Amino acid sequence: MNPLSAPIGVAVAETGEAAYPREAPFDPPERYPELQEDFWHLDPDNRVYAGVREALRLLGLDAEWFGTPHWNPLGAIIRPGDRVVIKPNLVRHFHGDGLGLDSLITNGSVVRAVMDYVILALKGRGEIAIGDSPLQYADFRATVEQSGLDRVVEDARRSAGVPIRLVDFRRTRS
Repeated sequence: MNPLSAPIGVAVAETGEAAYPREAPFDPPERYPELQEDFWHLDPDNRVYAGVREALRLLGLDAEWFGTPHWNPLGAIIRPGDRVVIKPNLVRHFHGDGLGLDSLITNGSVVRAVMDYVILALKGRGEIAIGDSPLQYADFRATVEQSGLDRVVEDARRSAGVPIRLVDFRRTRS
């Protein structure tokens, strides 16, 4: 089946907590059979990673292989050699009312989990760009630092097997 013609669904995974982990690089809470064992540590408090993984399962992606080393939930969409863009929301580096940034940026813990499954699907061939076009007055570097994305990307580059870039799309023209 063409993955682009597959039914589109929505999945909501219960994490038991409505809070993001605060310490990048947002490692998984446990060892999952589909991921390499030797490139990350564990963060037992990172419920977001488990929630993203559960959402992929609930969507029925590669369902027959879930729970095995062969599970590749994005494998029908992303092929080795592809160039993949992960586009989180990175609105700006501060909240105008002095509140937290959770409503303005996608937390790096979400991006980390998605990126790990993109890396898995690429199988060592391809490249990843993570980027957005924040508000014009936003400080891109400060935004990615506050989201934890700078640390997530730095950590992932050591073992991903593919190039990973952070991109400020405000500087991109076509």
